[in-house]
Amino acid sequence: MVINEIRDALRKYDNFVVTSHIDPEPDALGSELAVYELLKRLGKMVTIINDKPVPEEYDFLEGTSLMRHKYEKSETYGAAVVVDCPTTKRTGSVRPLLEKVPFIVNIDHHISNEKFGNINWVNPDASCAGEMIYTLYKAMDVEISRKVALYIYTAILTDTGSFNYTNTSGVTHAITSELIGYGINPYQVSHHVYENKKYQDVKLLGDAIRTLGLALKGKVAYMVCTKRMLKKNGSAISATQDFVNIPRSVKGTLIALFLREEPGKNNSYRVSLRSRGNVSVNKIAAQFGGGGHKYAAGCIVKGTLQIAKRRLIEAAREELERYA
Repeated sequence: MVINEIRDALRKYDNFVVTSHIDPEPDALGSELAVYELLKRLGKMVTIINDKPVPEEYDFLEGTSLMRHKYEKSETYGAAVVVDCPTTKRTGSVRPLLEKVPFIVNIDHHISNEKFGNINWVNPDASCAGEMIYTLYKAMDVEISRKVALYIYTAILTDTGSFNYTNTSGVTHAITSELIGYGINPYQVSHHVYENKKYQDVKLLGDAIRTLGLALKGKVAYMVCTKRMLKKNGSAISATQDFVNIPRSVKGTLIALFLREEPGKNNSYRVSLRSRGNVSVNKIAAQFGGGGHKYAAGCIVKGTLQIAKRRLIEAAREELERYA
């Protein structure tokens, strides 16, 4: 079994680098931190390196201060653990470092994963990468501390949309029930994640909501955040993490699109896609070089806003016709 291969690899190597995708959200961060604690428990040397600094709203996750976003060209590691990341391209500035690492363990739940590791554990049925790390702890018979329970619980809470998404299963609920038993306070976690927004970030949401629109007779809902909006409100990109849930909440919508103009680039939009039916938004994202899950995916679309929306809506039309 692949999990046994991972167990053996984690015990074999002594010096690890752990990383994930650009713009990491709580599943990526929580999974990285849980892997860090697991490896430290095994007596290993571990470094977490990401493309950018950790957004300050996730400071409640003890251990984020350990995460680096810069490294020396001379740094070398015996092995790497990459979590919640379908392709090495998505690791951003960390990719050159990974290319020098001789052994990579790839742990992910995205169906679009390119299986770039020496060991690839890809489980699209898992609610999130955090759920897979929980399974790894159990397989290796390593005790879960309260700190690790917080990391994994937060990963599951956010990647299931507070248990509202279709990736939530009975297994997911059983795991979170156990994690709460370690002393996790669900209200406090929810408060940190959802009820701790900066004033300017809520104002940013208001500006973005004004762009809310419908297409294809209401089957597609979309919303936009521009560079100008971000600059006007003084908000970080991480403030837009859950904005896609606004168009997703519109009655009758089967596909939700959130387009965020990329700072520092012209005519480039990072797109989050969500599905509320049987439509596979992963297939839509794949048309633009992206990927993800059937019900949640992402991609980058080039062009003006008008062109980007038109291309996305046309791709959505084609996918909806498959299920007509």
